[in-house]
Amino acid sequence: MIRSWCTKRCAASLLDQGVDAIYYSGCYETVDFYAPRDVRELFLPVVAENVRVTHQAAAKFHYFTLTGAMPFLEDYARIGIDIRAGLRYGKYPLRLPGG
Repeated sequence: MIRSWCTKRCAASLLDQGVDAIYYSGCYETVDFYAPRDVRELFLPVVAENVRVTHQAAAKFHYFTLTGAMPFLEDYARIGIDIRAGLRYGKYPLRLPGG
């Protein structure tokens, strides 16, 4: 509850200053550390509330995470995350042919 209040308050304060995007690190909110059910119950509601506050200010929400996030791609889309960066498939960055 404290985290939810703090992050929402920080985001609202920044948005009041006119920023056009909020960056949020979710690196420790993945299956590398928690069961998928726990991530959905404990962390995603906080992220969703921050997305809502960000969108109310007509700004974009940038969510950064590395490994352990693949099970949540549909959740991220559902709650309206605009920018997802840093996603890795497994432990190593995805390497595309020719890249």
